[in-house]
Amino acid sequence: MTALTRHPGECRQLQRTGLRQAIFLLAGPFRLLWRPLSSAFVALLAWVDEWIWGMEAVTERISHARGRQLPLLLRAFGASIAPEVDLRQPFHLHNPQHRLRDLSIGWRTHIGKDCLLDLTAPITIGQTVTLAMRVTIITHLDTYYSPLRLEALPSRTGAVIVEDGAYIGAGAVILHNVTIGRCAVVAAGALVREDVPPYTVVAGVPARVIKTLDAHTLQPDHTQQRNQA
Repeated sequence: MTALTRHPGECRQLQRTGLRQAIFLLAGPFRLLWRPLSSAFVALLAWVDEWIWGMEAVTERISHARGRQLPLLLRAFGASIAPEVDLRQPFHLHNPQHRLRDLSIGWRTHIGKDCLLDLTAPITIGQTVTLAMRVTIITHLDTYYSPLRLEALPSRTGAVIVEDGAYIGAGAVILHNVTIGRCAVVAAGALVREDVPPYTVVAGVPARVIKTLDAHTLQPDHTQQRNQA
C-alpha cells in the first residue's frame, strides 16, 4: 500500500503520532521544570505522612515514588545521597531508627529494582557500587517474643559497609556487621555473614572466597570523581 492509497484510519493514526511527538518536544522545558517541582511536592506529602503516621508511612511513600524523585525524597529525611546516583523502583527501606540519617550512598552508585535496606543500624554504600535487583541488606537480628532471645539467639545489630566499586549480585543477602571490601564481587544468591576482603569474589551459602582479582587492573579513575564535602 503506497502513501497515496493509505486507509483513512492509518492516516489519522500517523497524524496523532506526529501530534504527540510535537507536544513531547514542545513540552521539554516544562518537563525539566516539573520534575524538581513534583519531587518537592512528594517530599512535602512525605513530611505530612511522618507527622501523622510516623516513618513507616514515609517508607511506604518512598517505595511508590518515581525513581527520579528518590534522591531528593531521601535527602529530605536526612540520607546522604551523592550526585548521579541511580535508584530503581521498587526501593524498600525497613525500620529506620533516626529518620534516614543512617543511610549513605556514594557517587554514581546503582541500586537495582526490589532492593531492601534495613536501617536498624547504619548502611554506608560507597561510590560506583552496583547492587543488582533484589539485594537485601540486614543490619539486625531480633527474635522478638521467642524464648530464643534470652540466651540461644539474643538480639544484635551491626552496621553494613559496602566500599567503593563493589558489585553485589542479584538476590544476594548481606547480614549485619559486615564490610564488603573495595571492588569485591558477591555472586548472585550468596549469603554474606562475614567481611569480604577487597578485590575478591565470594559465592555460596554461606559465602566463601572463590577467586582473587588483580587490584592493579581495577584502580578507579580519580580524574572523573567528584569531591564529596
